[in-house]
Amino acid sequence: MYSVCRNLWLKKLTKKGIYTRIDDFEEKILVEDDIDTHKERDRQFSMMEDALKKLGEPCKTIIEDFYIRNLTMQDICEKFGYTNTDNAKNQKYKCLQRLKKLYFG
Repeated sequence: MYSVCRNLWLKKLTKKGIYTRIDDFEEKILVEDDIDTHKERDRQFSMMEDALKKLGEPCKTIIEDFYIRNLTMQDICEKFGYTNTDNAKNQKYKCLQRLKKLYFG
């Protein structure tokens, strides 16, 4: 999509005499490659979503709180009632290991 829009814009600028095209230095992205990249990324996001669903609680919430909501370990410690942040970090580590097993199979 980016490449198509970029090329259309450059074509308009060329017609107006604002832009002179130099093919030797032009960066080109094949539309097919771009689409394949997005499809692969969507597939990976879908796999991660499935792995998070299978992870269960409290791991799912701990991972989301830390990596998505950007909560501190102190916030997570208080939210889940851990005695200190080291215990919360240890639990997050265990949850992350379980998530990796589910994601990578």
